[in-house]
Amino acid sequence: MHPSFLLSKTDFYSLFGTGCHGCEFPIEAGDKFLEALGYTWHDTCFVCAVCCSSLEGQTFFSKKDKPLCKKHTHTVKI
Repeated sequence: MHPSFLLSKTDFYSLFGTGCHGCEFPIEAGDKFLEALGYTWHDTCFVCAVCCSSLEGQTFFSKKDKPLCKKHTHTVKI
């Protein structure tokens, strides 16, 4: 017989879930998400590291694993 136990939602997601690289909260069923720079992000969390403008569906660049919009690619030292 196998032991049975219950996990809290937090424990379940920490063991089996995927966390958003931007906010570190779990990506749950039904959430809109994307994969970029080798990470998984909520669609609303994938923003420019400087101005916080949404990068979903946009051309973006990165420095040190930080997403950047076109405007801030060459003007910012991260």
